Amino acid sequence: MRVWGVGIPRRGVLVLLVGFLAGCGEFHFSPFPPCFPLCGGGGGGGDLPVLQTSLEADRLEVAPGAQGSLAVNVYAPPQGRSGRVTVNLWLEVAEEPPFPTFFSAGTATEVPVGQTARALVPVFVFPEAPPGEYLVRLRASAFGYQNAEPRYLRLVVR
Repeated sequence: MRVWGVGIPRRGVLVLLVGFLAGCGEFHFSPFPPCFPLCGGGGGGGDLPVLQTSLEADRLEVAPGAQGSLAVNVYAPPQGRSGRVTVNLWLEVAEEPPFPTFFSAGTATEVPVGQTARALVPVFVFPEAPPGEYLVRLRASAFGYQNAEPRYLRLVVR
């Protein structure tokens, strides 16, 4: 089925919408820049407050086929805001060239605005993961905030 009579399939409109929203979260697969003022994605949020994160440890050991937890402290500055904000936290490969991803790590947590909250990010390492020590980075984003600066840690697979 076509939309607007110009030959754009509905699925194409959905793909464009998802691509736009992914640009808001500063995911790198989006064809759109991560700097829309609406979203506060990393580059050009302007006057948007910046999320702040800190790690409770600089390394995490997880056995293949097991799950570990990464403790993260998250602060969402008030700057005229109140209530709670949903913060997305995830890990991604930080090494160059990137190695194949053999782990899954991410969560969303509610943070009271103006207070520091502790979040646990579950990190599942796939059974076929090769043993070693890998550099990964924690990312954080929330609607209406600029993304937090990445935090780096070592993921140790034993």
